[in-house]
Amino acid sequence: MNKVLNKEPVSRFEYVLFIIILGIGVFLRLFDFSQLPFLNDELSALSRTNYNTFGDIIKFGVMPDGHPAGVEVFLYYWIKLFGNSEIIVKLPFLLCGIGSLILIYLIARLWFNKNTALFSLSLISVMQYHITFSLIARPYISGLFFSLLLVWFWTKFIFTEKKPYLYISGFVISGALCAYNHYFSLLFLIIVGFSGLFFIKKRKLLLYVLAGISIFILFIPHLSIFFHHLNIGGVGGWLGPPKFDFLFKYFAYLLHYSKIYYFVISGIFLLSIINYLSKPHSRNVFRIISLSWFFIPYIIGWLYSVFFNPVLQSSVLIFSFPFLIFFIFSYLPKLSKLWLTFSLFIIILIGSTTLIFGREHYKIFYKSGFNESAKTIVHFMKSHNRNDALLIANVFHPFYIDYYFNKYHSPVKCDIYDLSNDKIKANEFDSMISHTDKKYILLASLKNTPFEYISIIEKYFSVLTYYDEGNGYEMYIYSRYSPKYVNIIDKKIKYFKKLNFNDSSQNKKNKGLKINQNQEFSPGFTINTDSLELNGFEFVYFSASISSDSSNINPLLVFSVENNNNTIYWHSMSSSDFINPNIKVNEIFHGLRLTNTKLPQKGAVIKVYIWNYNKNNFYINNLSIQIREGNRYIYSLTHDFNKNEKK
Repeated sequence: MNKVLNKEPVSRFEYVLFIIILGIGVFLRLFDFSQLPFLNDELSALSRTNYNTFGDIIKFGVMPDGHPAGVEVFLYYWIKLFGNSEIIVKLPFLLCGIGSLILIYLIARLWFNKNTALFSLSLISVMQYHITFSLIARPYISGLFFSLLLVWFWTKFIFTEKKPYLYISGFVISGALCAYNHYFSLLFLIIVGFSGLFFIKKRKLLLYVLAGISIFILFIPHLSIFFHHLNIGGVGGWLGPPKFDFLFKYFAYLLHYSKIYYFVISGIFLLSIINYLSKPHSRNVFRIISLSWFFIPYIIGWLYSVFFNPVLQSSVLIFSFPFLIFFIFSYLPKLSKLWLTFSLFIIILIGSTTLIFGREHYKIFYKSGFNESAKTIVHFMKSHNRNDALLIANVFHPFYIDYYFNKYHSPVKCDIYDLSNDKIKANEFDSMISHTDKKYILLASLKNTPFEYISIIEKYFSVLTYYDEGNGYEMYIYSRYSPKYVNIIDKKIKYFKKLNFNDSSQNKKNKGLKINQNQEFSPGFTINTDSLELNGFEFVYFSASISSDSSNINPLLVFSVENNNNTIYWHSMSSSDFINPNIKVNEIFHGLRLTNTKLPQKGAVIKVYIWNYNKNNFYINNLSIQIREGNRYIYSLTHDFNKNEKK
């Protein structure tokens, strides 16, 4: 079986190329490493390490999370020993990222040849997917490193005769690390383990089975947590089931959404296949293994996400994606030194250029909303009286932004940390904002902030004096009245229209347009988007002023998008949370991002109206709609933020 493996010695030329490519990969990961901020998921993990006992970490830090205990427990002890600064926390994961590059080269060379190894290393060294996860303290790059380590020991044990006990011991240890790291790296372990049964010699079978049993025994302490997480299900609260185009979008992400990159990598693959088929060729079992090891986790994840709970996202495929790259480059023919060097240079040049300029990686990734918002708030408070400002940070946990207040040695604490509808109702928030005596409102939107709450703020604090945006956040500073400031809102409005019914022919006693129980829909707006020059990232704000003799009414504000007379998006906002029984006329707000509507580039029609689905009697004083420039970077770390941009 050892004839299956490549035993070609490493030449000095190949070694130099390996060092140069690895050096580029390390540089792209180490660049400005000391300035890297934490992202939301990292702060979530850190917030769950603030317990005094191991039992509490398991009960309150691991059980609610949905991931195995490995990384959370590691962080718990790592932070206790070395502190919780960004550099310290991220360092082990950076090392895993660099280590995985080395293993990618070694495995590809062992399975195929130097060309496959060098091309795979070149592509992955400059790949945003791998770079990003190498710098995030979550169980993804560590899982990739453990998975590759597992495959290295698996290969050596299955296909060689030397040092079987050393390699099977490494297989057991790396397998246990995979199991405790992430459930998809556990799945990958199981797939690798069963794959070995097709290739192992009979005299090694007992030792191999004992190794599998040993890994299971090592995982027994975690079984109760595993079954608890299985009952919890997936992350369907925010992650929907995958579409049929998931894999195409995933490939596009791997290649930086660059058409040039698509063409180059596809061209290399197709030319290699043509060359391979035109000559006598031998079978390579590792091509089948590579393709299987990538697609089996994908298919299982896709089916589980569709029929049970959504779990499939690009991050969980990181444990197996190198094997897809191996397959693509496995058909490469022998190349001269010149052509090999030139081809590798092209891959690295296009990859690094699209990484830096096309994906704007170092602009986006190094600009965390928590860090930037905290700096803005701290800077503002240094030049203003604390009693002049209402501070709002819409976060999943106060720790997320307080971490950065503490980093900047600021005693600042926010007045509100959560704007979820179940924490504070719209009418309660309206009452709070209308009665505050503050001169400014600072809003750090670090999770999904209801746009209706932003509208409520702007109802009383009409001047936006500062605005910043980035991946996963927006930061606002509002003033009650400051004529010296330029209102940023005015500069961002792309479309505005208002219907005023106070002078309507149906108006009786200046109450507005009457909607009775027999009238299901109100007048509204129908907007053809082709005339608006939209890029798909805009914010839409819709409001209605209604009055009624009864507070027990609940008309819906409806927003829909149609294309070719088919409704492709529909969403409504209940007005019940806005109704204040002590106020005769109530203003209802609705808002959203066009990014979430999958707005077609052409032929889309936006419709907004009131649906009297409860058959109430009420009056409409006015309806208005406003479309503003939006945050194209909101999902920019993984999504294409240029595709809908008008050129």
